[in-house]
Amino acid sequence: MKRLDRDNFESFILDNSILFHYFARKYISNQHVIEDILQDCYVKLWDIIDHAEHIGNAKLYMFGMIKNACLNSNKKGVRVLLVDSYDEDTSSDGSIIQEIFDSEASTMIARAINSLPKKYARIMVLSLKGYKNAQIATILNLSEDAVKSQKKRAMKKLSTLMDASLG
Repeated sequence: MKRLDRDNFESFILDNSILFHYFARKYISNQHVIEDILQDCYVKLWDIIDHAEHIGNAKLYMFGMIKNACLNSNKKGVRVLLVDSYDEDTSSDGSIIQEIFDSEASTMIARAINSLPKKYARIMVLSLKGYKNAQIATILNLSEDAVKSQKKRAMKKLSTLMDASLG
C-alpha cells in the first residue's frame, strides 16, 4: 500500500474496518467497548497522520494501537471479558506472529465479504460482530428466515471466493 495520508485515510479505514473489528474481538467481547476503542484509534491515527513518517506499515501500526487500547481498557477496570484465545504465557514473539497470521487470514475474509452483494455483506458483517439471526433480522427489517437463507447463500459465495483466492 502507498503511504497513508489524509487523502487515502477513509479508504484505508473502510477497507480494513472489518479486520480491525475482528482483531479487537480477540481481546474484548463487548461490542460497544470495541466500537469506542476503534473510534479512538482512528482519531489518534488521524491526529498523527501528517507526522507519521516513522510508520512503515499502517495496518500493523493500527493492530498495535488496537491491541494496546484493548489491554488498557481491561486494565482500567472496564467490565469486559477477555476472549479465550489470548494466552499471556505465550512468548511475545509467538503471539505476535500468530496475531499477524490471523489478521492476514481475516484480511482475505474481509476482502471476500466486501466483494459480496451489499445485502449479503451486511448480514455477514453483523454476524461477525456477534449478532444472532433474530437480531440481524430486526436491524435489517427482514424475516429471520430471509436472514438465514441469505446468510447461507453468502457463505456459499464466500466459500467459492476463498477457494479461488487460495489457488
